[in-house]
Amino acid sequence: MSWYSAAELAGLPGLPAARFPVAKKATREGWQSRERAGAGAGVEYHITSLPESAIAALRRQNNHSQTQEQSVITSAQPVEPQALTTAAVRAGILELYNSFAQSDCEANPTAGGASPAGQLGTTARFCARYNTDSLPTGVVPALIRAVVPSLSARTVWRWRREGARLASLRRHGGKRTPSATDDPDIDTYIKGCIAGLPHIDCGQIFKGLKARFTDGRPLPSLRALQRYVARYRSENAAQLLAVANPDAYRSRHQPAFGDAAAGIAGLNAQWQADATIGDLEIITPDGRRWAIISIVDVWSRRGLLHLTPTVSGAAYGAAYRKALLKWGVPDEIVTDHGSAETSAYVTALLGDLKIRPRACRPHHPEDKGFIESFLGTASHQYIELLPGYVGHNVADRQAIRARKGWGERFGAGPRLVEATLTAEELQAGLDAWCEAVYGRQIHSGIGTTPELKAASWTRPIRQIADVRALDMLLMPLAGVRVVRKKGLRIQGGWFIAPELAPLMGEELLVRTDPVDMGRVYVFRQRPVEFICEAVCADRLGADRRLVAIEAKRRHAAHLAQVRSTSRALAKRAKPERIAEEVVAAGRAANVVVIPSRGPSTAQTHTTPAMIEAARAARAQDAVPPPALTVAQQRILERLTTEPVAAPASPADEMAAKKARFARAKALEARLATNDLTEPDARWLKGYQRTPEYRALAAMEEDFGAAACA
Repeated sequence: MSWYSAAELAGLPGLPAARFPVAKKATREGWQSRERAGAGAGVEYHITSLPESAIAALRRQNNHSQTQEQSVITSAQPVEPQALTTAAVRAGILELYNSFAQSDCEANPTAGGASPAGQLGTTARFCARYNTDSLPTGVVPALIRAVVPSLSARTVWRWRREGARLASLRRHGGKRTPSATDDPDIDTYIKGCIAGLPHIDCGQIFKGLKARFTDGRPLPSLRALQRYVARYRSENAAQLLAVANPDAYRSRHQPAFGDAAAGIAGLNAQWQADATIGDLEIITPDGRRWAIISIVDVWSRRGLLHLTPTVSGAAYGAAYRKALLKWGVPDEIVTDHGSAETSAYVTALLGDLKIRPRACRPHHPEDKGFIESFLGTASHQYIELLPGYVGHNVADRQAIRARKGWGERFGAGPRLVEATLTAEELQAGLDAWCEAVYGRQIHSGIGTTPELKAASWTRPIRQIADVRALDMLLMPLAGVRVVRKKGLRIQGGWFIAPELAPLMGEELLVRTDPVDMGRVYVFRQRPVEFICEAVCADRLGADRRLVAIEAKRRHAAHLAQVRSTSRALAKRAKPERIAEEVVAAGRAANVVVIPSRGPSTAQTHTTPAMIEAARAARAQDAVPPPALTVAQQRILERLTTEPVAAPASPADEMAAKKARFARAKALEARLATNDLTEPDARWLKGYQRTPEYRALAAMEEDFGAAACA
C-alpha cells in the first residue's frame, strides 16, 4: 500500500500518537495527499512524504500482512475451492488490487490519482489485467481464480466500498478463540435441546448443561451460550421451523414450482370445497359459533360462502345446491377426507348428479390449495372487519381480550365480544362480498377478475333445469331398506304403499321428507327409478285396509305375470324331457358298456323302517281325494265369479272418515250421560283403537273441530 490515512499513521515512529496531530503535521509540512476512496470522507497521505522511521515501520507491517494472507490463501493443506470463504477471496483480490494500484499510480501519474475518474480508470485496468491473467505481480493464485474466474470494475468498486480487507478475512474465516461449545458432547446436547423443545430458552439449557456435565469439563458461560444459540437458530431457521411448526414450514418453505391449475381445462372442470368454524360471534339461540362452507371454481376462481349451524352432509348438500343453481354442474369436486364430505348422503347426491368426488390426502391441505387461499382472503379482507370477530387463533383472541381493561373483563360473560349480527345478516354480507368485492378484484393467478374470467367461457355448461328434482335428491337419505311383509321399516315405523307389493324382498333406496315424518320416497337403485311414495299409517292416519286391498291386488297380478312368464319359459325349454334326452344321449354315445351284476351277486337292501314306509305309501295310494262340500263349492264359485269393487276416490274416503269420526264424537257425548246402547258402545270402543280415530282426534286438538267437520 502507498496511501494511508491519519488514523493509520498515528503512533508510528516519528509521528504523533493521535489522528488530529498527524493531520496538522501533514498540512504544515505539505505532504502529498489525496481524497480517500470508498465510504466516508477524509484524506490519505503518500508514503514518500513520511519520515524514514515511519516508512520502515509501514513496510514491516505490509510484509507481515502479506505473509498472513498468503498463509490463509495458499495453505499447505489441500483446500477445495468451495471451502474458501467469500471474505477470504475478496481479501486476496483486494490485496492484488492495492499492489496494482500503487504501481499503476507510479507508472501513470496523470491517468491515476485520487479523483473518482482516476480510481475508476485504475480499477478498469486492473480488471482487464486480472481477466487476462497479466497482472504485474504475477499469476493469480489458482484457488482465487477457481472461485472468481473473472472480474468487473463494478464488483471491485463495491468490494472496496464495503471494506472487505484482511480484517474481514480474519473476522469471517480466520482463526477464532476456542470455545466450550466446540466440545462434541456439549454441542450435541445444545442442538438436541433445541430440536426436542423448540421453545426452550438459553437459561434452561444452561441449567441443563450444569446438571448433565459434572465431570469437570469447561462449560460455556450463559452469554456465550446465548450467542451460540442465536447463531445456530439463525443459520438453521428453516430446519428448526420444520420441526417446531410443520404447517408454517410448509406454507413458507415447501417448494411450489409447479402450477396446481395446469390440468384444469375450463369452467366448472373442478370445484374445491372446505368448511371451517367461523371466527365471528353471531346472535344464535344456543350461543354457538356457526360454520362456513366455502366453494371455489378453480378455473375462474369464483368463490361462494355458505353459513351453517353445523358441518354435516346435509349442510354440504345445501351449499352445493346454491352453487349448482348459480354456476351449473361441475365435473369434479375436491374436498377433505372428513366424515361430512365423504358421507353416504353426499356420495349418493354427487353420484346421482354424475359429479366425480375426490378426497385429498389426509393432512395435505396443499391438495386443495385454491380453497385454502380463498378462505384466507375472505377471512383477512372481510370477516376480520365485521363486528363480533373473535380472532383466528389463540394469539388473536388474547390480543382482542387485552383491549378491554381489567374492570371491563371482571364479571363479564364467557363471550369474548358481543354478538350484533344475525345469521341472516351475516349470510347476506358474505354473498355481497363474494359478488361485489372478491368477484370484481383482479386475481394474480388468472390476471383478471373471477367475474370476467367466468364470462369469457363460451362453451356450453351443464345447468339444473328442474329445481324440484334437485330438491328431491337433496332430501335426507334413510338408506337402503328391504321390502318385507309389513312394508318398509324406517325410524321405528312401517311405511306401506300398493306399489311395494310386487317388490317383496328387494332392496330399495329410501329418502325421507324433512317436513313430514309420515312420508318417504322410494327409489330403485340400479337403474335409478322412482317407485312410489310410501306412508306410515300410524303417523298420518291413513286407512290401512284400503292400502292392503290394493297391495294384495297388485301382488296377485304380479304373481300371475310371474307364473305366466314361467309357464312360457318352461313350455319352450320342455324340462320334462331332460331325463329322456340324457338317456338317449348316453345310449348314442360310443362308449364301452360295463356288464351289470347278475342275480347271484345283487342283494336287496331293506330295513324295518323301509318296510313300514312302503306300507304307508300303499295306504296313501288306496285313499281317494276328498270331495268338496256344498258350502265349500259355493265359496269357490263366489270367489271366481264375484267382481272386485273399485276403490273409492280420496274425497269419498275422507268424507267417510269424517262421518265415522263425527258419529264417534256423538256417541262419546251420549256415553257421558249413560244414554248408549250396547252395540253402539262396542262400535265406539273398537273405533277408538283405530289409527283413523287417533289421527283425526289429534287434528281436532291442533286445528279445532272445523278441521274434522
